[in-house]
Amino acid sequence: MAPNNELLILEAEQEAEQQNEKADKAAERNVKALPTQNKVYIEGLNLWLIALTVALMVFLVVLEIPIVPTCLLTISNEIGGFDKVSWVISSYLLGRIGKQLTKS
Repeated sequence: MAPNNELLILEAEQEAEQQNEKADKAAERNVKALPTQNKVYIEGLNLWLIALTVALMVFLVVLEIPIVPTCLLTISNEIGGFDKVSWVISSYLLGRIGKQLTKS
């Protein structure tokens, strides 16, 4: 009985290999049938306008950064002490974040 079992196992393995080969060939046909995707890149004036806009936004953010530290000393003197400056910074950041959320 052992030779018959080995023969059955061998036949089952061969059938499985044939099915795998058929599945691989079908997958290759499907891959070849897919259309190629053309990538579209931004060129010309649109590219320059986008780059200029991004550069302007970065410049404005960098320009705004030193405003708070410059004003902190004056503001702290007016509100009665440097220990309350954290409230000024927190309110500034809260307002800025709120403004950014409404724009997006």
